[in-house]
Amino acid sequence: MADLIKTYPEYPVSTIQLIFSTTTGMAVVGSLLCIWLEKRMTLKSMSMLTLISVLSGGVIGFFCAKTSVPLLFLSSVLIGIGMGLITPLNGINIANHFEGAELVRMNAQNSVVATVGSVVFPLIGGLLEAID
Repeated sequence: MADLIKTYPEYPVSTIQLIFSTTTGMAVVGSLLCIWLEKRMTLKSMSMLTLISVLSGGVIGFFCAKTSVPLLFLSSVLIGIGMGLITPLNGINIANHFEGAELVRMNAQNSVVATVGSVVFPLIGGLLEAID
């Protein structure tokens, strides 16, 4: 965040902070959107939409980080919506493909992976940031 504040001195710090918090807020929107989309799209189409949203948000953020705050905001929106769609889709996919004890085991594994990922990936991001 400090690099973005240095790169964009014309923007208030609160605007730069908003870019980071937008992702989380849009994840909530994405989760709610999943309920609406589930009735209108196939599971495969929803999965593709999710992947396209996260990928396009990442590509925009990667290439536009030093050029445009509005594009960074758009990147955060797309990534947030995609991440919000991923979580319910995991449960839907597991419920559609497993039953009984196997369903319970897969749900437990899904929870473990999500929890470990929520700790490990921010840690890796922080370490990478420290290198630069």
